[in-house]
Amino acid sequence: MQPTLPSLQATYCGLRALKAVAIANGEFHPLEQHFIHAVQNHILKTNLPAAALSPISPEELASIVTDSASRQDILHGCILVSIIDGEPTMAQTQTINEFAQALNIQDDALKTLHHLNKHHLNIVRFDVIRNSFVGSKLVKELQAKGLGTLLATAKALLGQEDSALADRYCQLEHYPSNSLGKAYFDYMRQNGFALPGEKGGAPEIAVKHDCIHVLADYGTTVEEKVQAAGFQAAFLDRAPFWELLFVILEFHLGVQITPNAEPEKGKVDSELLLNAFERGSYVTTNLFDNLDPWAMFDQPLEAVRRLYNIPPRA
Repeated sequence: MQPTLPSLQATYCGLRALKAVAIANGEFHPLEQHFIHAVQNHILKTNLPAAALSPISPEELASIVTDSASRQDILHGCILVSIIDGEPTMAQTQTINEFAQALNIQDDALKTLHHLNKHHLNIVRFDVIRNSFVGSKLVKELQAKGLGTLLATAKALLGQEDSALADRYCQLEHYPSNSLGKAYFDYMRQNGFALPGEKGGAPEIAVKHDCIHVLADYGTTVEEKVQAAGFQAAFLDRAPFWELLFVILEFHLGVQITPNAEPEKGKVDSELLLNAFERGSYVTTNLFDNLDPWAMFDQPLEAVRRLYNIPPRA
């Protein structure tokens, strides 16, 4: 969904806050400059030279930006810019703490940053999963379908087969060649992924994620996964911070968040990430909540893309 843009004055102050955090450790790293440029290009729709931005004090920021949503967005942006060059320094974290105090913000994001600084990575993993779409999706599935979802997920994660479920997904091979179902089947087979129910297959709750890869035309390389994450972050019914933090931690800082992931370092290009975020902002619904794969598998792939207003890749 399209983000609500702050006022020009709040935008300018927010960019100055990002600059203050970026240079708190004594340098303005090229990756920080690149991040600020990408934020302007794909979210704020401004074009202020990052080098010309003057840092803002916590007191000035708090006196100008008064609404809670903009304050939280700015603080979250400050946290992301502090880690985009590798990891936050104590000087950057102290600057963020001062902004948080002036803005009267106490939330999980700030606590997670502190745990990251102290290398309490198990707590960081728990925080990110709990606050990201992964945790919220599991909670919603449990509420809707009960413990059966949890047991089925556990069986899949343990590598157990479910022949009836696997047979159902194998039938997608025979769906029309232009259908979402056939495209999903081909995506799974071409990338060497087992179908739900097959040995080593992902839990069925992961099907929506894979369908989103298909609908948005993102592959499975690290660079493509980064863009898929940015795309997904934009259509959720809440602030995108945790999804963006998730992908930066796992593919840029090398912090493993999900059990089966292979973490990487230095793989997040802010321009590609936020370009995908902008693309995802045009999607008209939260696909994780409202996409019903089996209701759409027999539909033409392009028709489903049009239904949800998924723009083609540039």
